[in-house]
Amino acid sequence: MGTRLEPLEWQRLAEETAVRLRADIEAFRAEYRPLPAGVSFSAFWLRARKLNEEMRTAPAIKLDDKLGLQSALNELCEYVVLEQQRVKEEVARSRQEISETLALARETIDQANRADEIQAARSDLAALRERITGPDSPLDGRERRAVWQEWHTANQLAWARLNDFWQANEASLSALLDQAKTAIDSGRSRDARDRIRDFHAAIPSQECSHRSLRSLQSRAGRLWEEADEVARQKHEVYMANAGIRLGRWKAELHENERTRVTLIGEIQEIEQRREDASTDIAVALYRGQLAALARQLDRLEDADRLLQLRIGEAESAVSES
Repeated sequence: MGTRLEPLEWQRLAEETAVRLRADIEAFRAEYRPLPAGVSFSAFWLRARKLNEEMRTAPAIKLDDKLGLQSALNELCEYVVLEQQRVKEEVARSRQEISETLALARETIDQANRADEIQAARSDLAALRERITGPDSPLDGRERRAVWQEWHTANQLAWARLNDFWQANEASLSALLDQAKTAIDSGRSRDARDRIRDFHAAIPSQECSHRSLRSLQSRAGRLWEEADEVARQKHEVYMANAGIRLGRWKAELHENERTRVTLIGEIQEIEQRREDASTDIAVALYRGQLAALARQLDRLEDADRLLQLRIGEAESAVSES
């Protein structure tokens, strides 16, 4: 048989138990009111049941003390019940909002016609990820895992479609550089530069991956240098031939001057013969000869004007080089 406690000893034990339970309930209350972030409700109810059991099996403490302890614990439990309902509603509301946002993002991704539309959807997904995994997320572990899987699927879809757009845009940009290369190989440096300018103008509207863009821009720079080299070589060839052409044209101009002097002399001589002619037939013959010589002189003047123009252009190009 157990040792029987004297009435005073029993009273002391009851009072100590009441003090301990009061302290435990106060600590319990301080821990859960206000409700901490990321609270485990199952842990709360486990402790609440344990305290209730301790009060039920405790030595016969005073009724007022027991009622007071029970009231304090009941008040805390009622508060947590309301908070648990509030959190449940908040989780449901957040879960609905996240699901709707995910559905909208997937729809945007499916219907996108440009890479920037996919990028906008990815920005929305990035903001949504913080709501799912951030420290202030209202979702519990189970809900968070379920939503995270949905988010991950949508994000993978966005990346897949974005890569498709990037590859198509990369091919389009690369085609412009291919055209520039073809022009360079054909010696058409001006056309090559035009295609490279088209490439740079198309970049803002034809987004591709940073790695691919850096490679394409590097290629464009090399092609521009090649086009400059082709232009330089062509200019050198042109300048090398310019002196030869200039000398030939000046010689032709000098020869035309000699021819002009000869023609003028012949014209003067025939005019004199026409003046001395004694028959109309002779006059008509000389008149025809004069007309033919005049036409030769006109053609010579036209040739001189063309030669002078070419000589002027050539001398100007030589002086500017």
